[in-house]
Formats: sequence, C-alpha cells, structure tokens
Amino acid sequence: MSTTDSPDAALPEEAQTTTPARGLPVQEAAPTVEQTPPPAGQTTQIVVTAPNLGFLATPAIAAAASYGAMLLVAIIAGVVASSASPDSGAVPDGATTKLPFLLTGMALFGPLRAGGSANEGLASAYGQITLVPLSLTLVGLAAAWLVTSLRAVPSLTAKDRWRDSVSAGAILGVIGAVVAGVAKITWAADFDLLSADASIGVKPFEVLFGGLVVGTLGAALGYATAGGHLDLGRLGIRVPTLVGRAVANVATGTVAAAGIGAVVALVVGLVKIGFAGTVGLFLTVLPNALAYVATIGGLGSLTLTGDLASDGDNTLSLFTDDVPGALWLTLALVVIGVLVAGVRGLLASGPRDWRGAWVTPAVLAAACVVTILATKVSVSGAGDLGFIGSGAGGGSLQIAWVTVVIAAVWGLVIEVAERYAAPVVVALVPGLPGLYARVTKQDPAITGATLTGPDGSSAPRTVDSRKAKIIGFSVLGAAVLIGGAVGARAVVQNVVFTPAKPVEQYVAALEAGDVEGAFALADPDLPNARRTLLTNELYADVEGRPTGARITKVTTEGDRAFVTVQAKQDGSTVTQQFTLSKSGTQYLVFDRWELDAPQVPSFDASMVLPMDADELLVNGTTVERDSVSVLPGTYTLALAVPADAEGLLESPQVTVTVFPDGSVDGLDGSSFLTYDLTDEAVAAAEEQASQLLDECLASTVLDVDDCNLDVYDWRADEAVNVTWSSDGEPTFETSSFDMFSLTLYVTGTAKVTYDLPAAEYWEAEPGQSDTDDYWFEVSYGFSGGELHLAGLNGESFGD
Repeated sequence: MSTTDSPDAALPEEAQTTTPARGLPVQEAAPTVEQTPPPAGQTTQIVVTAPNLGFLATPAIAAAASYGAMLLVAIIAGVVASSASPDSGAVPDGATTKLPFLLTGMALFGPLRAGGSANEGLASAYGQITLVPLSLTLVGLAAAWLVTSLRAVPSLTAKDRWRDSVSAGAILGVIGAVVAGVAKITWAADFDLLSADASIGVKPFEVLFGGLVVGTLGAALGYATAGGHLDLGRLGIRVPTLVGRAVANVATGTVAAAGIGAVVALVVGLVKIGFAGTVGLFLTVLPNALAYVATIGGLGSLTLTGDLASDGDNTLSLFTDDVPGALWLTLALVVIGVLVAGVRGLLASGPRDWRGAWVTPAVLAAACVVTILATKVSVSGAGDLGFIGSGAGGGSLQIAWVTVVIAAVWGLVIEVAERYAAPVVVALVPGLPGLYARVTKQDPAITGATLTGPDGSSAPRTVDSRKAKIIGFSVLGAAVLIGGAVGARAVVQNVVFTPAKPVEQYVAALEAGDVEGAFALADPDLPNARRTLLTNELYADVEGRPTGARITKVTTEGDRAFVTVQAKQDGSTVTQQFTLSKSGTQYLVFDRWELDAPQVPSFDASMVLPMDADELLVNGTTVERDSVSVLPGTYTLALAVPADAEGLLESPQVTVTVFPDGSVDGLDGSSFLTYDLTDEAVAAAEEQASQLLDECLASTVLDVDDCNLDVYDWRADEAVNVTWSSDGEPTFETSSFDMFSLTLYVTGTAKVTYDLPAAEYWEAEPGQSDTDDYWFEVSYGFSGGELHLAGLNGESFGD
C-alpha cells in the first residue's frame, strides 16, 4: 500500500527550515533531493524542489534591449549607407537585410569572415577582417546599463548583482552568437565552365565572448549607478579614492575633448563626404576615429603593418614627414582634455601633494591599452587556386604600443595641470565650482579663487585674480595667435601656394596659345626635332584647343601632388591629370610645388601615309613621319608636294583631333593620304597627248605604230592618198602617277581613206575607206612645276 504525504511532513523538522542556497535569495529553498526511510508498508518517496529562475527576468530584458538597440542603430546606418550608394546591382540578394546583423555581430567583437570555393572545391579563398564599430558597442553597453539601473532591486547583494550581470552578458552573447550563425550573406554563380559559391558572416564564438563582456559590463554599471551616482561598492569592489578620482578626472577630460572632436568631425564630414556618409560613420566608427585622432594629437602614432603597408611598417604621427599642417590642430583637443581633467581634479580634491601623482599616469596607461585592443583593425586572407598556386597575407592598423608610455606622460601632465594651471583657470572662470556642484551633486573642494592649503599647510592660498587674468589672457592670446598663424598659413597655402596654382597657369597658357609660357613652367623632355610644331606661331592658329579648364580635384601624398583638370574640347568633356613634386619652401613656411613636365601627345601617321612618303604636312608645316608631337587641338594632315610637282600635284587633307590624354580621333585608317593631279596638270597632259595623236593622224601609211593604228589590206603597202581623221573625241585616262611622274592612257577611233593604184595584175581601186581603234600610253615627268614628255608606250624617248 502506498501513500503520498505533504513534502514538509515527510521531512525531518530540522530540514523544514529553508536554507539559503549559493547565489539565491535567502527566502528561496535550494534544490534538494531528500529521501526518508519509509514506514512499514509504504514505498520510498523522493521530493525535488525546482530552482527559482525568476532572477533572469532583468538580465534577459537587459540583454534583449542591448542587442535590439545595437541592431536598430545598425539598421539606420545600413539605410543611410544604401542611400549614399544607390547602385546595388552587384549586391547579392539579402545583403542589405543582413548587413545590420553583421554590423551588430562585429560590435560584439566578432571578426567578419568571407570565404568561397569554385568548381567543387578545386579553388578556394577566404578573408577575415576584425574591426569593432565601437559606436554600436557603446550603444549596446548603454542599453544594458539603462535597463539594469531602472530595474535594479536595492535589496540584492553584491553577489546577486554580479550573478545578474554575468547572466545578462551570457544571454547577450548567446543571442549574438545564434544570430551570427544564422545571418550570413551567401550567393552562388553557375556558368558553363565555372561554378562558385561564397558567404560572408561573423564568427559566432568571438561574438559569444564579446556579448558576455559587453552585457556583463553594461549590467554591472547599471547596478553601480542605480543610486544616482557611481558606487562600485554595490558590486563589492573597493576602489581607492585616488584611483576613483583619477578615473573620474580622465573620463571628464575625455568626454570634453571627444565632444569637441565630434562636432569638428561632423562639420568636416558634412563638407567633405556629405550627410549620408557622415551619419553612417558616426553611427559605426566615431569612437574609433576619435581614438586615432587623440593618439595623433597626443604625440602618439598609428602603425600600418603587413601587406597593408606599402613599404615595410608605415607610421603616422605629427612628426611624420610631410604630415598635413592641419593635423597639428588635434594637439589642441588633447590640451583641452588635459585642462578639463586638471580642473576637475582640483574641484574634486582641492590642492594635493605629489604622493599620489602616479595614479593618473597609471590610469591613462591602462585606458590606452584597452583602447589599442578595442580599436585594432586586422585583415588576413588566403587562397588556394589548385595547380596555379596558393598564397596568404595579412596586416593590421593599430595604435602603436609606445603610445602607452606617452599616455602615462600625459597623465603626469594632468597632475601638473591640476596643481598649477587649474587654479588659474578657476580664477578666470569663477562659475566653475558651481557648475561642478550642479553636475556631480557634490560640494567642490574649493570656492572661487581661494584654495584650501595643501597637506602640511594650515594657511589658505589665494590666487591673484588680476594676475590670473593676465596669465590666462596671455595664454589665450598666444593660442589664438598660434592658431591664427597656423590657420592663416593653411589658408594661404591652399589659395596662393596650392599645388593647383602651377597647373592653372599651365593650362591657361596653353588655352591662350602661349606654348613658351607653358613650357617655362614645365618643359617637356623632347629633342628639338620633335619640337617643330610646339611653337607659339603654330599653336596660336590651331583650332579645337581645350577651353574652359577648371580644377576638379587636388590630392597630396607626401612630396607628390595630383591635380585633375576638366575642359571642353570638340564638344565633349576631357580630363587630364597633372603631377607635381614638392621642391623646398617659399618664404620659409610655404611649400613650393613644381609641375612635372606633362607628357606631350604624339601619334604615328604611318597608317595614313604611303610607304614611300618620309614626310607629311601638319597644318602646312613639314615634319618627319615616324612620330608627330603636338599639343591638344585639331590639325590637318597632308602629303608634302615636291618642288618639281608644284602646281601639278595636290594632297587632300585629313583632319585629326588630338586630346590631352594622347588619344587621336581621325587616325582610324579610313582616310588615306595620297596625291591628286591638279586640273592644270590634267589639261597639260591631255594637250600634249592630243598633239601626239595629231601626229599619228597626219601619217600617210595604213600602219601607224606610235598609235597602234593598223588597217588590214593585202595591198596596204601600195596604198596612196592615205588620210587619217578622228572618229569622235579621244578618251584620256590616267593610268598611274606618283610624286615624280604621270602616265596617260589615250584611246579612240580613227577613220582612214586611201586609193589603190592599178598594178600589173590589178585594176585601180580608188576611194577605199576603213576604221580602226587607236591606243597609246604617254609618260610624263615633272620638272620645275611643268610636264615634259618622258616616253611613249613604255619606251623612253631617250632610248
């Protein structure tokens, strides 16, 4: 017989008292499994108490809010990016939808990995990039902090808060890892000879770890600030006062400098890259960019290593050769941050001795290490193309590790500023103590310009307001003067001594036809034989020169500058790029830019010239045929007529247009340069041929060899009274000619009448008549601009 009793009744009395379980509220019972000896006749009873998981509500909400906030901002960034790049023809299906999930995974420190294979694995490749969009990361951190701080239960112990914080991180990591494993961009292609597939996604394991870190920190900060101010004691962490104040000072200075930097970046971004690009960058990598700017401004350096570097490891700092002068303005941001941190330290602590001066350098050094790790960008990749070969490579962009030491030095500068510069600032701005009290809800350690004496001193110390103002305005004036000088130098450099200036002068000279003026700025490396057409006299008359030139782009890379010019030529827009080199300075402070000699366009006219033509005419000027060097414009090409053939031969012109990039329109082989006979030459040749015909028709025999006249009659040699006459007009046809000679082919029909006298056996046969076709070929030579007979029917008159 079996019975079922109540659980409490079945337990011993001492076991009925609820015992706190590890990590659970006191009032909750721990999971227990108790077994009591059954009475006679009863079965064994097992009692299980289920754990109370209600504490997971707040961590789950915090994790969901954190991931949702990051995803929402990523969606906005993706929409903005797609509006900036409307052409999505090459984007795989689903890429736009899945991009926000990839960005969110990257914000949780997940590397972006792309891989693919072709022809069933015969070739494969992969690439990986690690880039944490810290804007999204901070959004997730803030969301977890906000939800946790609003839902925090005051009665929780420090152990409970850490349990909830780690739970929030774990849930966020799991959410991120699951989504990363699912949300991938994939596409496939299948051609006749090639099939390929590829995918892009975020590595889930790293996302799991990153979500654990971000969620835990966000929730922990929420609990630490649940009382309206930061108190790490709620988490069981005892922070030394000096460390806490140093962190607060550094954080205040960082926020101030970052705020100013963000405003400047916003303005510059809107001007340089437009609204969409600026918003997209702000929503993703603004903290990364500000960290790089602070590094440069703080006299640190960025290092580019591996395959990303053009020549070994590349370093960028304020001391790098040819660094833009405007980059020195980033130093002002760091100085502002230092002053704000120093003033905050003075208002929070009052005057201090130097015994704790090591704390701020240590805090800044530690913060720098975290920043280096969080902002590092690394790229790697490998490929295997089967029998062709394989390869791998990679590189990184990061803040140089030496910057950690430099950050510690700046921490010492903050300590110095707190003791010497901050009192002057407070004296200049009397409202700072009140502002500190309103923001921190704490009384400042000083009031106005009167300072409580440092340790070991009982007398108060007063800052002379008049002297402070003199010092302050002097420093401000010096800063304004230096800043104004730097700004004025930049303005003058960009207006008067800009790399575009020599280019403007060069193109303006050519537009005016002033070749000598242009070559005075940049003389081309050409031998004199190829400068025939590069003269003011000739180019001033050239039509179709580029007009309306304007500078469209100027880029500077170290000692080199590249200027792009657009102009109108032959009804279309033409583009030309000029290269300049830095050569010293002008007036000690301005860069001097010299224009590298632009390449003079040239073309080979062989495709339109006869094989035996060694020269040609370009706009009436004789040049060698092999390579013709000209400046942009429209030119006429023709064959040169020998002096002996002047007036007898002419060459039809071919028009070509030469563009700044060296391309030539009109030299496609459809038009071929040759000679034509002038009307005068044709008339003279026909006149002389007619005279030869007349001589043939004046013959008194029936067989005239010169004109190939031959009337068959078996008594032809007895014919008398032979009279030839033309039966119609002769036909003249030029059979061939060149620059030295001409051959004319003459044809026609002649009539003949004759008598056959009586002979020994024949009677007289008067009044005979017949017709015959004549033809002959006359050769002429050219001499002194006139034709002269050179031969008849292939035989020279001299033979």
